[in-house]
Amino acid sequence: MDKSRFFVVLCFIGGLLLSACGGEGETAVSFNSPTPTLTAVSTSTPTPTSTQTATPTSTPTEEPTVTASATASPTMTPTPRPSATPKPTTPPEPTSTWDRYQVRTLQNLRELTDPLLALLDEAPAQYPSIYLEFSEEYQYPSRVQVLYTGQFREIAPERQFAIARWAEAFLPNLADKYIPLFQHEVLVREGSDEYWMPVQEPLIPYMENELLVDGKATMFVVWIGALLPGPEEVDRIYLINEFRQ
Repeated sequence: MDKSRFFVVLCFIGGLLLSACGGEGETAVSFNSPTPTLTAVSTSTPTPTSTQTATPTSTPTEEPTVTASATASPTMTPTPRPSATPKPTTPPEPTSTWDRYQVRTLQNLRELTDPLLALLDEAPAQYPSIYLEFSEEYQYPSRVQVLYTGQFREIAPERQFAIARWAEAFLPNLADKYIPLFQHEVLVREGSDEYWMPVQEPLIPYMENELLVDGKATMFVVWIGALLPGPEEVDRIYLINEFRQ
């Protein structure tokens, strides 16, 4: 059965717009909110054979007035280890549970999202661009087993910009709470592939306290889109909302 979906592509001329995603977040939360109505949408199906065309939305061509530099560091300042208390990432509403996160691999997610990104081929695209996915179904909530490296770094400004734009559109009433939650990302491995994944800040001390370096861990992730520096370059963004040993 075909189901409608929503996504938007932001195309930037003269360079990728950056946004300062500052603030502090005290409580981590789960992305289980209804999808809002968007002004730039596409009703194409998730298969590359769809007869409908995804319409990219371009930003103004003038240069942005706010810029940021990518100053990611390979490590972060040690965070005080927590006491033996439950992690704070519990579903915010009784009807929202972790059950919707299906067991998958990151390779599965690449295969599932390739057809969505292929929709960009149906219309001329400008690069660099950002693809943002606002359909909960096609964010593919997943439980993926990876190797935890124990390495953290600050999220690059380009990724911070994408996360902020996604939160503002997908969770307009909660964006001020969600955006500050993602300030660092963790390096994980699946086979020979490495992935940097933004992780909710309150989870970091629990990861450091509970997970073994180079040990297995299950990450609860959602796919929110990808950075597209060029036609053959894709940098997918997976947000970690919870983890298990």
